[in-house]
Amino acid sequence: LTLGGAAASFAQLLNRPGVSQTVAQQLLDGATFGTEERYEGKINVNTAPEAVLKTIPNLTPEIAASIVQQQGSGLQTLGELANVAGLAPNVLAQIADNLTIGSDSFIVRAWGESGGEGVAIEATVRFVDGLPRIIAMDRLPDVSVPGWWNWVANDETTEATQ
Repeated sequence: LTLGGAAASFAQLLNRPGVSQTVAQQLLDGATFGTEERYEGKINVNTAPEAVLKTIPNLTPEIAASIVQQQGSGLQTLGELANVAGLAPNVLAQIADNLTIGSDSFIVRAWGESGGEGVAIEATVRFVDGLPRIIAMDRLPDVSVPGWWNWVANDETTEATQ
């Protein structure tokens, strides 16, 4: 394996000639790009539902399903993605920069209806010192569940009491 200079991303690093599955796994486990303490916008492969994984370019529904199957035992390192069934090295190189195996921030979505009026809210929650904190919250202008949430409608209702 010849590194041939610095790489600015996993895509650049993993697409170099001579990168085998074993080498890719080692690089994913050991390489970092940047000095930030937190990286925003990455998808946690241990918690992301299949619908979210399918939104990643070049990730097929079959690979998304394979990743979801591994969520039960959890991925301990990003390099373990190299062993996901159906995930070819070239696809891994294309998607690795979008992924992480852990996160401290989550999006919480809720929709409720009362008296024929509906409201959708979306909040970003981050764990700080082990406690959840709402970082941002928006009341969405939708009068029904936003279609881009990809929620499946059901007839179950939950009554809130005070």
